[in-house]
Amino acid sequence: MGNHLATCVCTLLRSANRTAVWAYGILRNKERFPILRLACPSRPWRERFLGKKPYSETLISIFRCQQAISAWKEDFSRKYRSVVKKVLDNVGCQLTVLYLNITNIIVAVSQAKMARPLVSVYDDKGMVTSSTVKMPAVFTMPLRADLVQFVHTVMRMNRRHPYAVSKEAGHQTSAQSWGTGRAVARIPRVRGGGTHRSGQAAFGNMCRGGRMFAPTSTIRRWHRKASVTQKRYAICSAIAATGVPPLVFARGHVIDKIPELPMVISDKIEGYKKTREAVAFLKCLNAWDDIQKVYNSVRKRAGKGKMRNRRMKRKKGPLIIYNQDNGIRKAFRNIPGIEFLQVDKMNLLRLAPGGHLGRFCIWTEGAFRKLDSLYGTWKRPSSVTKWRLPMPKMTYTDFTRLIRSEEIQKAIRPRMKPQRPQSKRKDPLKCPTLMNQLNPYASVVKRSAILLQKAREVARKDMIEGKRKSAKILGWRPKRRNIKKKLPKKTEKEAKK
Repeated sequence: MGNHLATCVCTLLRSANRTAVWAYGILRNKERFPILRLACPSRPWRERFLGKKPYSETLISIFRCQQAISAWKEDFSRKYRSVVKKVLDNVGCQLTVLYLNITNIIVAVSQAKMARPLVSVYDDKGMVTSSTVKMPAVFTMPLRADLVQFVHTVMRMNRRHPYAVSKEAGHQTSAQSWGTGRAVARIPRVRGGGTHRSGQAAFGNMCRGGRMFAPTSTIRRWHRKASVTQKRYAICSAIAATGVPPLVFARGHVIDKIPELPMVISDKIEGYKKTREAVAFLKCLNAWDDIQKVYNSVRKRAGKGKMRNRRMKRKKGPLIIYNQDNGIRKAFRNIPGIEFLQVDKMNLLRLAPGGHLGRFCIWTEGAFRKLDSLYGTWKRPSSVTKWRLPMPKMTYTDFTRLIRSEEIQKAIRPRMKPQRPQSKRKDPLKCPTLMNQLNPYASVVKRSAILLQKAREVARKDMIEGKRKSAKILGWRPKRRNIKKKLPKKTEKEAKK
């Protein structure tokens, strides 16, 4: 029975040998085994790898091997526990390593599967067409929310208009200080008489009709400079975030019924010229719910903005990114919440309003195909500015597995023991524990002193008792002191009697 089981185990390991070596090699060598290029944004896509095996067949073989290993483990533990214990000891280690390697590579393949190489194209009726578009490399960019927030703030500053108060405000009166000695403050006071204004304080920021503290000026530094590389990085991050459904949901867009993100539509909508065509298209695409959210969010603005032609405010709707304007702006411009961008003139203020990632974008097919030429890929630079997509800091996202690998654990220093903070210095004369550590004989001296004191108290008590007994025998008594008792005073009636 043991030999038969060992033969079965060897057969299983021989059948899974290719998969095990393949999984181990993938985790060790990214250049030779390009499966990890699917999970790493710094590597190009390949549809076939490792002996010209399709992706689906390789994944199926992995799952079959994993199921077989788990089934064999259960059989080993149930039926032949006592018979083939030695066989299990020899083979168990190999099974465990194979199981872990296959599990890790399945995670890598699943991560690669999430980054879809192709995107479906929908027509103006909301139906999927037969054409597909390759996913641009810019959608695999790292999401840098901090950089987007910084660049957004700088770009908003560059749109500010200078404002200031009048230079003469608060100083359009004749006033002079009265000096000291009049029991009033030394603030300048208005000259003249005959009115209530005369004698009132002027010029100061605490005075009625006076100037403000630190009057604003038009020569302030209103605008800020931002690096071109930072702005490009921020725009790429904002574009990549438009294809992440959780971020789009978190930003508040209603995309429950949207079939796919990023949403790519045929170029036919670029020729729309009527609003009724645009409304029908949005309803067929199930994007009208996001427009209805904009309708329901119209409300008055809080603050002084109501006086400055900004009385009402509302939420943001979809962003339509097109390649050529053949009437698309006229068709959609009367629908509230909708904004437009030409793909050659991408604006971070529209892609990430408020510095928040995840704007709901509707792309036309021509604009979507143009992204690789505008922003480049991992291999080719941009055809416009010769700029390349920045490399991410980590090419493999499973940081736990990386930090626990044998190579890294051998290179790093061992874990340091936590050091206790330095304790406060104590006085040995007041702390018996510390005194015993410094002088162990101190406790003996202290104990002997206590015992000696008790012995003295007992001896003194015995001496006093002996003297009292001898005094009683001799009849000696202590003398009493003459204490005069205070008599109560007699009243007048008692004195007359």
